[in-house]
Amino acid sequence: MCKRGTLAVMFLFFFPLVVEAGTTYVATTSQEIQSYTNILEAGDTLLIQAGEYDLNWKIAYLGGTSSDWIVIANMGGDVVIRGTVYDNVVDVINCSYLYLKGFEITSTNTSFGVDGIKFKEVCNHVIIEDCHIHDVTGVGIPANSDNIGYLTVRRCHIHDVSEGIYLGTQDGSIAAHHCVIEWNWIHDTHPDKGIQIKRSSYLNTVQDNVLYNNDVGGVIVYKTDRPSSADNNIVRRNVIWNAVEGIFAVGQTDIENNIIFNCDYGINTRNYSNWGMEDLFIRNNTVYNCHTTCLMLNNWDMATGQMICVNNACYQDLLSKNAILAPYGRGPGIVDHNRHYGTCGISGSALGNSADQEFINPGIVPGTVNLYPQDNSTLRNAGTASYGVPNEDFNLLVRPVSEYWDIGAYEWSQSGNPGWQIQPGFKGGAIVQIEEGDASTLIQPFMSQIYPNPFGSLTTIRYSLKKETPVNLKIYNIQGQLVRTLVDEIQTEGEHMIQWNGMNETGRPVAGGIYFFRLNADQLVETRKVILLK
Repeated sequence: MCKRGTLAVMFLFFFPLVVEAGTTYVATTSQEIQSYTNILEAGDTLLIQAGEYDLNWKIAYLGGTSSDWIVIANMGGDVVIRGTVYDNVVDVINCSYLYLKGFEITSTNTSFGVDGIKFKEVCNHVIIEDCHIHDVTGVGIPANSDNIGYLTVRRCHIHDVSEGIYLGTQDGSIAAHHCVIEWNWIHDTHPDKGIQIKRSSYLNTVQDNVLYNNDVGGVIVYKTDRPSSADNNIVRRNVIWNAVEGIFAVGQTDIENNIIFNCDYGINTRNYSNWGMEDLFIRNNTVYNCHTTCLMLNNWDMATGQMICVNNACYQDLLSKNAILAPYGRGPGIVDHNRHYGTCGISGSALGNSADQEFINPGIVPGTVNLYPQDNSTLRNAGTASYGVPNEDFNLLVRPVSEYWDIGAYEWSQSGNPGWQIQPGFKGGAIVQIEEGDASTLIQPFMSQIYPNPFGSLTTIRYSLKKETPVNLKIYNIQGQLVRTLVDEIQTEGEHMIQWNGMNETGRPVAGGIYFFRLNADQLVETRKVILLK
């Protein structure tokens, strides 16, 4: 054991949470990992040395506080936690204000039902970042404990599991709430789903994830059973392909700015188990080339509350394929200002041109999102600003760029595609293995660190360039307004660092709140959120 302070430099590099008190432990064996875990208290830190550890890990009854989190993280290098018996690899039991960062989670036990990181009993205010969960026979991260709230899963790579992330319980008796699932890569979930939010769970956000090869569906959301649409779950700015259903929802969900392609159904809604449908908002999505239907508005005739479907671009590669269908009509729903190419079975959508006339390179090249509208696309300036449409697009660009909203996930802003490449660093996402020679090796890991975050007076941004390239780093506020340009120059290969002191372009201090760093280098773009405390 070592007292806090002896590893101060290392701590600053790896952890974004500021811990004012407590003890730092260093574990180098499986036994030490479990032993030190058992004695952690508020403000303590457990650092695990690089290596492979055979361990079914119990993280139980740890209580941090809002000012003194408990931090468990790797010291640098690969830390592999490998379960060996028929049990979950990691059980998190009755914990609060806990931060887990930087572990590879897997199991050698092939019996069905072994989960990666399993939540049990009451768990609140837990952050899981930069974890690689794979080759377990159960769910990557199931959060269906007695009460789960304020869980954040960020920059994790989850694959070769039965299901990626599971929030809540099947019967709705236990709700997951205020959870954020963002910047994750979730793929090859067989035979089930990428992300699932069960009935009665509310105020959860699924954003900026990459999901593919998820057998049943990419994102499955049921309903909140809450009286107000202010408690809706939110699914936005995700990229989804190769699933039976890209996004499925019953009701009480905001579905916005997603890009979905090569699914059986891009977006599918229906009155599952006759639970009822209301407060469903489908706005500004781009859905392309789906085997059955791009956008299916099933059972809208049975809806009892708000049902909105506006500004969606639903394009097939052939006019004979289904773009938008509402088999039983729209009921009380509003379907307006959509654009399609293919068969449309309801009014409220105009026929567009073929995909090659609307989008830049509509053929989906593996590894890249290419559904950005052409300069003369009929999607431009054709949308509505009504019905609560999002004020930002897939790239967090403020809408509208010109007088009117555009249709689809992108707001047109420039000639040529500014879209995201699906690669390591996607929107701040997971660092995953890529093939040598891949164009995405230009920047890896890209914006690797913003510390501290949240910050009070000064924060430091670090990033790495694989070659000399033009670099632009700007700061935007939550309204999408430019606050300051930090970098606008050609920079050399290697590591770079720049600081922001909370001032705008004129040297005046900005208000406390949420801001976005947007780093653009040689057509690769990454956006990261920071919080300025005042």
